Amino acid sequence: MKKITAVIGSPRGEKSTTAAMVTNFLELVKEYNQEVEYELILLDGSNMAYCKGCMACTKVGECVVKDGLQQVQAKLKESDLVILGSPVYVDHVSAQFKTFADRTFIWLHTLRLFGKPSLCAITTAGSGLKPARKFIHLIQYLLGTIPVGTLEAVEYFDRDYATMDFCRKKYSGLAQKVAKILKEEIKLKPKFMNQFYFWAMKSKAKYGAEWLPYENKFWKDSGWGKLSYSKVYRQMKGR
Repeated sequence: MKKITAVIGSPRGEKSTTAAMVTNFLELVKEYNQEVEYELILLDGSNMAYCKGCMACTKVGECVVKDGLQQVQAKLKESDLVILGSPVYVDHVSAQFKTFADRTFIWLHTLRLFGKPSLCAITTAGSGLKPARKFIHLIQYLLGTIPVGTLEAVEYFDRDYATMDFCRKKYSGLAQKVAKILKEEIKLKPKFMNQFYFWAMKSKAKYGAEWLPYENKFWKDSGWGKLSYSKVYRQMKGR
């Protein structure tokens, strides 16, 4: 059984239209691949505090504030595909999603979800789609995931985007693609930006050892510091 975990940064809980759109999409994926299970994590109920900027994670490798973050991270690690989603609030991602990104700081320096396929999901009443998309894509790459598609809707144009009819009409092809990826019928293809951020984080860890001791040790001990992205990807897929 393949597992998909969707992290939704909406403060509206079960009333979230972003969550509704993602749920419909995942139900559509299941129509094409019944060996899939999924879970939505709504960040408004995750009991996740703001980042304190203490930088302790750069010394020990994990956030030292113990709250709902660790449960979310554990589920992401266990997943075969992840979805990162947020509604647009004042032309950007929600405060909940930004908090999640801030709290995963050390994961972003160590590409902790390396090689997992991922999707981005965004909804907006009008503006802000582009900056929100750009930010979520950045987080996807810094987590080490390989983006395979985007779910998005603008309420002004797509008034019924929280319905299965809308999802089936607009995202049937993407749902089939995801189903095939999870069946390993489609080979994942890393993007140029995967290679770029791999190089960028490797360089940051190497030359910023004084401020980032854990990252420096991680890239050395893992052996990634001496390897190209392609070699690490082949190693990970060969496990």
